[in-house]
Amino acid sequence: MLGYFDSAAIAPPAPEALAAMQRALGTEWGHPGALHSVGGRALRALDVARQQVAEYLGVTAPEVVFTAGGREALALGLELAAARAERTLVSSTQEHPSVQAWLTKSGRATAWLTMPAGAPSAEDVARAGGAGILVLSACNHELGTTTWAALRAATTGLRVVDAVQAAPWVSLEELNDDRTFYVISGPKLGAPLGIGVLRVPPHVYYAERERGLTLESASVPWLLAIGLGAVCDARLEARDEALSAARAKAAVLLEKLRAVEPRLVRNGDESTLLGPIVNLSFPGRPARSLVSALSLENVCIAHTAACRSRDEDMSPVVRAAYPTDPTRAPTATRWSVTERTTDADLDYAAAAFARIVAVQRVFE
Repeated sequence: MLGYFDSAAIAPPAPEALAAMQRALGTEWGHPGALHSVGGRALRALDVARQQVAEYLGVTAPEVVFTAGGREALALGLELAAARAERTLVSSTQEHPSVQAWLTKSGRATAWLTMPAGAPSAEDVARAGGAGILVLSACNHELGTTTWAALRAATTGLRVVDAVQAAPWVSLEELNDDRTFYVISGPKLGAPLGIGVLRVPPHVYYAERERGLTLESASVPWLLAIGLGAVCDARLEARDEALSAARAKAAVLLEKLRAVEPRLVRNGDESTLLGPIVNLSFPGRPARSLVSALSLENVCIAHTAACRSRDEDMSPVVRAAYPTDPTRAPTATRWSVTERTTDADLDYAAAAFARIVAVQRVFE
């Protein structure tokens, strides 16, 4: 049995995505850039997918730019925003590594939000309100905390929002203004790895087109885009129910793990937690060792972002969120569920964790 609790990195492919991709491989397999009828069928399928994603986000089709992943979409959004404003960048040291890398490489002055426990403080909200460009995740990729107070405070500057963890669960319609670029990632919604979306304000799309430029690569991963469109189409009406179910699964998981290890500490500001991500520190149990031990039991969890997990011994996000508590980050683990997580999955993970803790206690 496989106990999969790393859906914040990549959710298991949704049946709707796989079915749509299988159909496309049989009937719409042409190059969407070709002028002939086979290419035309592929292009129409891509247009349908774009419209499905647009309806899910509450935008028009031209606002949907397909990319080869969330990281590429974030880089494009940051470049477009930076080209339109020389004003102050404001971000957080708890952002995804790809955002951190772009900000460092850009060389532009950046003001940093402190985000205690992963939530914006009153000072952070005030600083966000004065941002020329606010670069912030709507839901933190490790803690699962939301940042709407800071995002809503930025009423005049541009916003580049990493919405990949929020998009499967909540409406993003309040971000659909003429100042905001935001990113979603197919794998978080149930599409296979390799597809992302940048939402661009309509005036940016038309301005780029007038300049003879296109925001979308000529080699769009059309098959993955079709899978993402199908997921968005299926999830639109079921999103609220899915969040409720995922929250319930996460609550049961936390209860079961606490029964095994009562000393565990949950990371993240309780009042801003979205729900499907449960970040836990287990005192005296190094996170990376626990991840490896659980993997041997066929239970999959994380201790930081997937792209950094082989290089980091501890969570940089938890370290930044709790600068005065150095015990949390080395022992912090991320458990993430979806509405498809089963009771059997929860029981299996708890039993595997109990076996590991029992063995470790022998040597304590």
